[in-house]
Parts: sequence; C-alpha cells; structure tokens
Amino acid sequence: MEHTRRISEEVLYTTLAEPTTGSEELIALARASRETKRGRLRLCLHPDIGNPLHEMIIVHPRQAYVPPHKHHGQSESILVLQGRVDLVVFDDQGAVTRVVPMGSPESGQIFHHRLEVPKFHTLLIHSEELVFMEVRTGPYLPEHTEYASWAPASEQSELVADYLGHLFSNHGT
Repeated sequence: MEHTRRISEEVLYTTLAEPTTGSEELIALARASRETKRGRLRLCLHPDIGNPLHEMIIVHPRQAYVPPHKHHGQSESILVLQGRVDLVVFDDQGAVTRVVPMGSPESGQIFHHRLEVPKFHTLLIHSEELVFMEVRTGPYLPEHTEYASWAPASEQSELVADYLGHLFSNHGT
C-alpha cells in the first residue's frame, strides 16, 4: 500500500504526517488483508507505538478470533466502517454482561462504542469481512493488556473453535 511502512505481516504504519482515509484506502486495505496468512491487517494512523493516541483501521475476516482482553489504564473506542459484529463484554469471571450488535452507519445499527473502564471484551464477526477503526489511548505497552485466563489462547485452535461456537450460539445476534 502506498504511503505506508510494514512493521509485520499484519501491521502497517502510515508515512504521512496528516493521513486521510477514504473509500479507496479502505478497499486497498481490505484487498491487502486477504494476502496475509490470517486475513488480518491493521493500518496505524499514529506515528509510532509511543504516541499518546492510537488510531487504527483494522480488517478482520469472519473467522478471526480476538481473545477476550482488557486494557488497563487505557480507554478504547470501536467504530464500524464495514460489516457486522457483536462486541461482547464480560465480567472478570467470564460471564457475558453485554452484547452490542454493531454495523456500519448505513446498517441502522450502533456503529460506535467506547469502553472507558477496563472490561474484558471480544468481537464476534458476522460479515465476511469487518473493517473498523479502533482508537485507544497510548502509548502501547504490552503489559497494559490482560488476556482472560478463562478463554483459550489464539494458538489453541480446537478450543477456540468450541469457544467461538458457544459464544455465537448463546450470545451472537
């Protein structure tokens, strides 16, 4: 993609001082995501991981698993640009406390949600592809993200399939 630098297979950073994003960029990002091993891609619109504000456009395929996690000391907003997803929020023991059905603005569904207080959350993707913007306070520090001990890790593919199946059948909209 033009005006980006690749940090890893799934992470790009803009090289523009004042980036703008339009339909062409979303199409190019979605196309580029299909060329990655997991079908995911993140375009960081902030200059580096130390920035106090992180703005990212993210593409996930339907089968993507986002392990339930929460961000200590950081607020986070999700804005759906394309597709349909359920934002699932949990208590600290793993019980679902809220499901927020979300879609793009033209879908008539909620398209923005902000988590101010650290809460475990995940995404259940209903569309073939989900394109969303995530805005989070920075800097990025891995120790600020806590993954739920009661949910499978990404590498546990059989457990992930069972866990997602359970979430979709019991909590998906």
